[in-house]
Amino acid sequence: MVRRGFEARGPSLRTLLLLVACTVLGGMQTRAAVFPELYTVTVTPAPDALDRRAEAIRLGMSQLLTRVTGRLDARFHPALLPLIDSAETHMRSYNPLDRERVRVEFIPSRVDQWLETLGWPVWGAERPMTLLWVAVDGGWGERAILTARLADPATVPDERTSPEMLELMQAVGEELRLAADERGLPLTLPTMDALDVQSISFVDLWGGFDERIARASSRYRVDAHLVVRVRVSDVGYEVRSTLVHEEAIRVVTSRGLRDGLDWLADDFAAEFSMAGGRRSFPLTVLDVGSLTDYGAVMTYLEALSVLDSVEVETLGGRVLDVRLTTRSEEDVLRRLLALDGVLLPADAVDGGDGDADSGSDSGALPSPGELPQLPQSDSLTYRLARPGIGP
Repeated sequence: MVRRGFEARGPSLRTLLLLVACTVLGGMQTRAAVFPELYTVTVTPAPDALDRRAEAIRLGMSQLLTRVTGRLDARFHPALLPLIDSAETHMRSYNPLDRERVRVEFIPSRVDQWLETLGWPVWGAERPMTLLWVAVDGGWGERAILTARLADPATVPDERTSPEMLELMQAVGEELRLAADERGLPLTLPTMDALDVQSISFVDLWGGFDERIARASSRYRVDAHLVVRVRVSDVGYEVRSTLVHEEAIRVVTSRGLRDGLDWLADDFAAEFSMAGGRRSFPLTVLDVGSLTDYGAVMTYLEALSVLDSVEVETLGGRVLDVRLTTRSEEDVLRRLLALDGVLLPADAVDGGDGDADSGSDSGALPSPGELPQLPQSDSLTYRLARPGIGP
């Protein structure tokens, strides 16, 4: 089976609430996320532009380049100016949303081909999911944690939250949402339901009690969490952002709300972007004992935008061998495969409750009856995290 010319598609990202609905309210099973409609941007061209359509298309391409290269300054680089100048030839659709905003969609393969020819990195649609803890001190004695409900302009005011604080929280949430959308960052906000309230408080976030924050974050099954402390002063915001990712903790202080998200995007882009020519890697997946298992593995691999093709080489003895073609380096590919938890390194211990021999109702795969064959030494070797149960 061969698959070529993949393009990431999906619903648009309009608010952080959408990601909350997909991740938190959806059973908290999601880790990495596919950023919806990565190649579609919403822009607001200058009202006095001589040609608002041309301005919107150029602005859209400029913003898109920041998303897919992971570089905030991409739009200013001389090598990419021809791509911005010819943006309309790479456009798929142009849709005015209202009197100010325009939705512009570009053709992924054309943009990627340009960047590949120039040797620029491309950050695919599969990106780490980050839990955003935002603690805000209003400066007049009122404090709050940003939640999906407080970030929603249509929310019914909580009797414990003053109108001034509600307006502040909504402004903070909107600025963070816009920054996340511009950089292509999948984020989710805590619900602060009864379980969260028992696990964490404003004091914990403000005081940087890392262990309590980590425990409270674990239920959301995210790849990283970012704690943003915001104090409102006479001169504006005082912001301290703390990123926890793969047991590393890093801190940045600033006066801008979005600085922490820009820093987060820069960090993830450097870790997950792919660049250079096509490469081929053998992948061995163990514990593929049924047609359900086979379908789960192939569905997962075929959905990865980082892969140009997936070709089955051998199947039998509960072992599936495929060949992957991609622009990513091996270490980047390994990091991407680790995001979702669908495939685990061969020596990893699965904490799930799946049964390796289940899934017989889907039909067993042909097996020669001997012990599973050993993978080649140069192969990426993984096993299905919960054999018999789709991801």
